[in-house]
Amino acid sequence: MPIITLTTDFSLKTPYPAVMKGVILSINPRAVIIDVTHEIKKYDVFTAAFVLGYTVKYFPKGSIHVCVVDPGVGTERRGIIIKCRNGFLVGPDNACLSLAARHMKTEKVFAIKEEKFLTSETSSTFHGRDVFAPVAAYLSLNKSVYEFGEEIRDYKKLSMDEPIVKGKLIEGLIIYIDNFGNMVTNISWRELRELGVELGDSLLMRFKGTEKPVRFLKSYGFGAKGELLVVINSFGFLEISIREGKAKDFLKGERGDKVVFKHT
Repeated sequence: MPIITLTTDFSLKTPYPAVMKGVILSINPRAVIIDVTHEIKKYDVFTAAFVLGYTVKYFPKGSIHVCVVDPGVGTERRGIIIKCRNGFLVGPDNACLSLAARHMKTEKVFAIKEEKFLTSETSSTFHGRDVFAPVAAYLSLNKSVYEFGEEIRDYKKLSMDEPIVKGKLIEGLIIYIDNFGNMVTNISWRELRELGVELGDSLLMRFKGTEKPVRFLKSYGFGAKGELLVVINSFGFLEISIREGKAKDFLKGERGDKVVFKHT
């Protein structure tokens, strides 16, 4: 049975995710709908792209992934379908699909033009219901992607800054904060190896004008309760954490903040 995933900033406190599911199931009652999350921070295209990009690799080939974090809804921004080697991505052309497309191996991109695949009265404010949900449903019925619109080559892609290694320092950015208050950076094992960092080593972390020592550990459980530490997380990035606490609250961190580590 076809799998359709949904990633939005709608929140489960609203009826909007359920409405999208109703539209999909009205077109294809056999569709299997999986909620990735509906709790993306409002209008945060970067976080949506990051979360979807991390998620898609765990789904079977042929899955259809819908992302609706769409501050430009109702404007001239396009709706697109990205045909990939491992499935399809559907959503607004605002870069929210681009990291997932990289993981799924982009083949072709189409602007959604054909109105017969949309709801009968397309609104200016709810394209999740009127455009992206029905398009995903029709794709799950094996409609050819070529029927939905014209192929394009100028779709938007997300740019992610690379960390900078300078001598014994690594300069990075906070790119994601999860519900546990863990702060994910754009620093990977590659940069740590350049500095000769090994598990158990101490690092000096400079963040928002203050310096704090942190240990680089295998996982949270190797730290003392309440200890500020760093780990390589399941995304493959260096994460700032507090065992059984919230690093975000303790450090007053936000996505986009700069962080510097020194190997001591």
